Amino acid sequence: MIITLLSFFILTLAVFASVSGFGKLFLVSLRFNSNLVNNYKVLEFVFGLIVIGFFGMIINYFTKIHDGISFFFIGLGILLYLIFFIKKKTYKNELLFIIVLIFISVFFSFYSLSNDDFNYHFKTIINFKQNPLIIDFLNTIQDSERISFNSHWLLINSIYYLSEYPFSIFCITSILYTLTIRDFYFSYIRNHKNLNFLPTIYSFFVLLFLLGVINYYKEYGTDFPGQIIILIILLIFFENNLNFSNKKEYSTFLILVSLSFFALSIKLINILIFFLLFFIFFRIKKKVYVLIVSSILSIPFILWLIQNYLLTGCFLWPLPITCFKNSEQAADLYYVIEMFSKSLWPITQEKNRLLLENFNWVPIWFDSHFIKILETYMIYTIILIVPYAVLKIKNRKKISLNLVEEKNNIYKLQINNPYLVFSFVSFFSTIIWFIKSPGYRFGISYNLNFIIIFLIPLWHYIYFQNKKFFQTSIKIIMALVLVFFIYKNALKTNIYFEKMGSKWPNIIDGKYYNTKFDEN
Repeated sequence: MIITLLSFFILTLAVFASVSGFGKLFLVSLRFNSNLVNNYKVLEFVFGLIVIGFFGMIINYFTKIHDGISFFFIGLGILLYLIFFIKKKTYKNELLFIIVLIFISVFFSFYSLSNDDFNYHFKTIINFKQNPLIIDFLNTIQDSERISFNSHWLLINSIYYLSEYPFSIFCITSILYTLTIRDFYFSYIRNHKNLNFLPTIYSFFVLLFLLGVINYYKEYGTDFPGQIIILIILLIFFENNLNFSNKKEYSTFLILVSLSFFALSIKLINILIFFLLFFIFFRIKKKVYVLIVSSILSIPFILWLIQNYLLTGCFLWPLPITCFKNSEQAADLYYVIEMFSKSLWPITQEKNRLLLENFNWVPIWFDSHFIKILETYMIYTIILIVPYAVLKIKNRKKISLNLVEEKNNIYKLQINNPYLVFSFVSFFSTIIWFIKSPGYRFGISYNLNFIIIFLIPLWHYIYFQNKKFFQTSIKIIMALVLVFFIYKNALKTNIYFEKMGSKWPNIIDGKYYNTKFDEN
């Protein structure tokens, strides 16, 4: 176990340096907003993933993503990272940051129990490792319908998955998670110091959610990474306060465009974040310039669409309208997905069609998926309502929260008000999610943001009525959440041993085993 832990620590460090090296080169070359990049360490990592994924797709047109290619990417990325590291003046701070980052990343994913979707996600990764792109995918690959959901996240995973070190499959997700925690924490500190309420409270809400709710690697597949990127986009939006009208801030909008395209390539449901971009776009003066640059930045996404077409005959599998072949197969699978997300599976097909009409499926959905949503968000919501209730009882007086009448209220109704824009986008996204794909894991960030719409006014009351109580409440809640985070991730070791045995991860000869008994 000690040797495995040490190996995992070293490999996680290598992957972080490699991805960040590519990201640093890309961001420096395009001269994106340096202040924003310095504030958000996760941007270097995400843009590194975008660059690596772009070249990975090109390589996969001609050959499989074998371990030799993986080592090449790791080595070249580390070299780039070291070049930038040498230029730094504060080695001590950077080294401390790296040590903390790698420790939390390893702790988060070490001896994690794989989720239920891991099996077919892993088959997709192995497919990229064993086959070039140009093959008759749907007719030659086993379980092709399940693994044909071409999440770009899985191709990137294939680049950093090393056959001799199967625990490498956990690296990029755990690093993304830890970097996001780091950035939301420092965003809270930075904006609280600058008395910038909206990003202060939003960073706290999301940080609490990351540590207290989605804090277990078992829950991570292809759903959470894209949803995490959406949360990052919204935090950047709050910090900039829709101020995208000058040249310096154009690059901020272009960063959001790149992040949005990347999130969409990870999961189709993430397309709803583009509603926010539309609001920002209409505030920008040089729209033609931004459109041209955005088109260039969309090239990796376009290449991903082409990759989808070569794999399945559809640009966006399994949406039949995007298919030039296999459209019937796509339509059947899309129907199955809709049935599953609306809790209509495995009811007979005839009854399904009747239930789909006029929202007849809603009562059934409430009995299944809604319970999961309640389990996820109820305690989270109650914890965040308690401080407001305590302060109201303590003050024993009514304070108006009228959004129109309060002269100095930051929620005063204006077309460019960030709270109102956020509320509209979040509400509309939640409605679309509910109508089309109301599965819990498809709408993680949308559901969270919908709840935050109603929590922000409550904590606005706390913030402006009693700042000391505000700070004390956050400290108490964060202390409880950190204890829970440590407890839950420490407990997973015993859970893993009971189900999977001592081998971690349970991958043998390129095959994943769901329990220790599957090997026999």
